Amino acid sequence: MEEISLVMSNPSGKYGTTHGGGQAWVFNGESGPFQVDVENYTGFGGAAAVGPFAMRSADADYDTCGLCVVLRRGEETYMPVDPEGTSFQLSELGKFAGERFSGRAEVSLEFRQVTIQPSTYATSGVPGGKRLRVAPWGWSAVLQQPECGGHGHLHGSSCHCDAGYRRDPQDPLNCIPL
Repeated sequence: MEEISLVMSNPSGKYGTTHGGGQAWVFNGESGPFQVDVENYTGFGGAAAVGPFAMRSADADYDTCGLCVVLRRGEETYMPVDPEGTSFQLSELGKFAGERFSGRAEVSLEFRQVTIQPSTYATSGVPGGKRLRVAPWGWSAVLQQPECGGHGHLHGSSCHCDAGYRRDPQDPLNCIPL
């Protein structure tokens, strides 16, 4: 098993709402050859407040994860091996541009090589795939302007706006009040 340490560079973060109305925070960063994504979806059981958060078994699969941790290296994709009870500390869950999304994995975490089906997000282990052990690590990013002004989600090249909002005729990537 390959042992790695993650030291983040080029961080970016976003906050928005999901189609079902849940909240979503997304961190993207790099560490050496790895692309690191941490995604927190309250509608799928992710953390709704700062503080300690214990991952669930469902967080090992991209189609069911609430706190999703995905590592990519070239064509390889990795997700945690049954993370049930693994402790994360979420320190900032900002909701506006300029605020932060940050946290820390409190313990080492084992990852398995997976494939993620693009249309359904179904996650399958790669037979004979590689394994990684990642030392405790943290992430932090300043949130950028949320997609669709924080009142909808992207659907193709324009926004699908929440109830009470409509697509901005001047900017199809923004939702404005009715």
